[in-house]
Amino acid sequence: MAQAIARMVEVTGQRVHQGEFKTDTRIGIDTGRAIAVNSGRGSEPEPLFLGDPANYAAKLAAGSEPGIYLSDRARALLGLHALGTLDLQKNRVFDVRNAKFGLSPNAPITVSDARIQTLSNEVKNTAEAYFRDADFVFHQHTPPLWTIDYSVLVPSNTIHMPLVSVFADIDGFTDYVRHCMATGQVRQLVSNLHAIRYESAATLKHDFKGKKVRFIGDCLHGIVAEGTAHETDDPRSVLSSLHLAAGLRSSFELCKELLPGIHQLGLAIGVELGPTPVTRLGLRGDMSVRCVTSKAVSDSEDLQSDCGGRETMVGQKALALLPSALRNQFSPKGKIADLDVEELERLLSAGGNTTHKAVPAATASSTAWAASATISAAAVRNSGGNRHA
Repeated sequence: MAQAIARMVEVTGQRVHQGEFKTDTRIGIDTGRAIAVNSGRGSEPEPLFLGDPANYAAKLAAGSEPGIYLSDRARALLGLHALGTLDLQKNRVFDVRNAKFGLSPNAPITVSDARIQTLSNEVKNTAEAYFRDADFVFHQHTPPLWTIDYSVLVPSNTIHMPLVSVFADIDGFTDYVRHCMATGQVRQLVSNLHAIRYESAATLKHDFKGKKVRFIGDCLHGIVAEGTAHETDDPRSVLSSLHLAAGLRSSFELCKELLPGIHQLGLAIGVELGPTPVTRLGLRGDMSVRCVTSKAVSDSEDLQSDCGGRETMVGQKALALLPSALRNQFSPKGKIADLDVEELERLLSAGGNTTHKAVPAATASSTAWAASATISAAAVRNSGGNRHA
């Protein structure tokens, strides 16, 4: 299957629009026990595989060199020798993109080259007809971003504006999944995951008027902006995103108080500002995907990856726009530990900053947050209720 996907992408990229969209693929493969869950809704499912195979395959797929890379577990099933380390398994020398695995040259493959040629021609004809007929229009969405309707977005009707990208990833989640699978606590694992997902998405949407892009495993990707229909207010957007990050941490701590078995987990958060397109690609439903990609998105994901479970890291563009007294509380690289709602309020008050009054009322005071937390607690007990985005 992986070889067929790689061939399809290669052939289609060469044909569509004279190769303008040609790209490479890098695929990681592992095998083992996993749990499949889906927390999406309606025509936009959000499937997720939990367990070592999904996590390890993602590590194998991370890299700049194209190809297909196998774990030692997958290699053993194909009769290949073990390599021993992740670095070797990711090495280009062991790319199996063109491997036959002992099959004769005439042995049948899952998807024939003729079928790939036919499919790529169908994609080419559809895509090029769309390019000819489409009148591409890019526009700015009037904040807050929670009002974005992905269903009306297509490449020819795309949002493009400065905004803040926020990644929030559960630290220690892979070990937690492994423990639950080993001890027969899968039911608890799935219940906790749904509750955390729903609560974090609700915090983003209802408390801070941001928009969820998607969940990537146990990681939430969201976007937020402040301003008008004509102009984004970058300093307010950055400050609002910091309130969002603090709110997500307080919300997560609340989940840890209410849900069993997750006291050891943490939350790593990355934040960055930059011009970003927001659109939807493909057909509505299973063939559709929300697309929010830019340097700010890539940077915020990298920043999150560089954080521990108690840390928030703000990119240099966003950091430069924070009030100086608040900016000085961060490390030169933009890191700060244990930044929750109460800590952020304390830092803003100590710095004499009043700009934070413009952000959502849920973060205006610890009293207001306590009221919001009471509502959230009930929602968490009911696996998030109807608060999810």
